Amino acid sequence: MHIPKTAGTSITAVLEDNISVVDSMIMKKIRNSYYNNCIDYSLLTAAKVVAGHIPMSVASLMSGPVRKIVFLRDPVDLSISTFNYMKKLGEIDQSEDLVDFITSPRGECIKNIQTKWLSSSFLPSTPTHRESMHFEFGRSVEKMSFVIDDAVLKEAVKNVDDLEFVGIFEQMERSIALMCERFDFGRSPNSIALNVGVYSKTRNEQLTALLKDENRFDMELYRFGKERFESFDVSGGLGTASASSERLAPYAFIDMDDSIRHNGFHLREIWPHWYGVRWTTGASEIYPACEIIPGVEYVCELSVLSIILPDDASNVQILINDTPLNYVLMEAGGVWYYRGIFCFESAVSRPKLEIVVPFATKPSAIGMSADDRTLGLAVKSIKLMPLENCAVNFR
Repeated sequence: MHIPKTAGTSITAVLEDNISVVDSMIMKKIRNSYYNNCIDYSLLTAAKVVAGHIPMSVASLMSGPVRKIVFLRDPVDLSISTFNYMKKLGEIDQSEDLVDFITSPRGECIKNIQTKWLSSSFLPSTPTHRESMHFEFGRSVEKMSFVIDDAVLKEAVKNVDDLEFVGIFEQMERSIALMCERFDFGRSPNSIALNVGVYSKTRNEQLTALLKDENRFDMELYRFGKERFESFDVSGGLGTASASSERLAPYAFIDMDDSIRHNGFHLREIWPHWYGVRWTTGASEIYPACEIIPGVEYVCELSVLSIILPDDASNVQILINDTPLNYVLMEAGGVWYYRGIFCFESAVSRPKLEIVVPFATKPSAIGMSADDRTLGLAVKSIKLMPLENCAVNFR
C-alpha cells in the first residue's frame, strides 16, 4: 500500500521490475482505474501485485493469500512534504504559511496521514462479488480532512502488526535491501529515487515541536513501525526456501518480459516491438529456474539487442557456475547471439549464469547521451537447452 509521499513510486518500480510485463500492465490498470474511482473485480482476481494509493481492504478481493507491504515516513517530514506537494498541485495557495495552515481546520489533511491510511476507518467497505466497484475516495488529499482518536490509532497499529513487511523512508537503502531479501527480489544496482519533491527542508525547533504535537498519532505509529522494521531478519528471505522445494525443468528459456531472479541487471525497459529488455552492468548474474542434467550437452544462447561498444562485443565473458563458456558470436537482423555448448558431470539446480562486460561504461562518459548508468549488453532472452532438443545444429 502506497501512502502518499512515502517513496511509494520508487518501491513500486522495484515491485514492477520483479513481475512479468503482463502482470505489471494489470497492476497499472488496477491502479489507474482506482484513481478514476472504479476497480474491475476480474482484474483483481488475476493480479499478482497491486500497488498504489489503494486501501488495504482491496486485498480481500485478490486470489490466494496476500502479503502486504508498506513504507512509513517521519511524520514531521511527511507533513512538510505533503504541504509542499499540495502547493505544487494548486490545492494550497503558494503564499500560505505552514504554521497557519496546519493549525487551521483545513490542516487536518496533512496531520496523522499514515494512521488514517492504515486504519482503513475512513475508506469505504469493499464489496466481494461485483464485476466492478466504485469508490469515492480517489486521489484527493483533501479527503484526509477529518479528526481521529485513539481507537483509530489502535486499529492502525493492529494492521501494521499484520503486514508482511514494513520499510522506513529514512532508511531507504537498508529497507529496499531487506525487502528484496525477504521476498527474493532481484534489484537494480542503481539507487531508485523517483517522484522526489523539491522544496526547502529547513525547519526550526519550534516548527518541529508543533508538527510532532499535531501528528501525535502518527508519531506513535511510526515508532511502532520502526520496531517492526528492526525485527526483520535479513537472512530470513522467504522466496529462497520455497524455490528450493519446487520441481525444476531440465531446461530454461528466460525472456526479459518475465519475472527473473537476478543480480546486477538494470530495471527492465520496454522497447518498441521487443517489449522487455534489461541492460547488464559490468558484471551481472541471473539464476535460471532449471536443473542441468549431468553428462548431457547443453546449448547456452544469449540474444542481445544492443551493445554499448559494439566493436568490443567479443570481449564479453559468460560463465555458468563459474565455468567459462566457449561461445561463438553471431549477428543477424540487428540482433547479436552469444552461443556455446557446455556439459556438467553432476546435476546443478538453478545454475548461476554470469555475464561479464569488461568494456561496460556510462553513455554520458562517451558522449552518447546523458544516461549516467553503467551499461554493457541489452539482453532480450537467455536459453539453456539440451543440445539434442535443438532444431539447429550448433556445432
